Amino acid sequence: MLTNMENETSILLFSKEENLYEEKPYYQALLHLNKQCGNEEMNIKIVSANNNDLVKYLGIKTFPSLYVMEGKNMQSVYEGEADSFNIETFLKKNIRCEKGKEMND
Repeated sequence: MLTNMENETSILLFSKEENLYEEKPYYQALLHLNKQCGNEEMNIKIVSANNNDLVKYLGIKTFPSLYVMEGKNMQSVYEGEADSFNIETFLKKNIRCEKGKEMND
């Protein structure tokens, strides 16, 4: 289910192939944040709606859904408007680059 995630922060975007247009702001925010972190590898996972085990484990009901996980525990979930600026603001509050600094412009 959630292997190799014991102590790390992960970003999970739950996606449905038929919703790709609606998910565009999520991808834009994730790419921009990843670029801001520079060469550091961010743990971003795109999870298909067809991944029944993980969808059931977290109780995902709507797609797209954006979760920040700390190990196997949910730290935070984005429930706002599908707007890349708002999504990026949420991510910056909940994600740190591996350097240990908070993401601030």
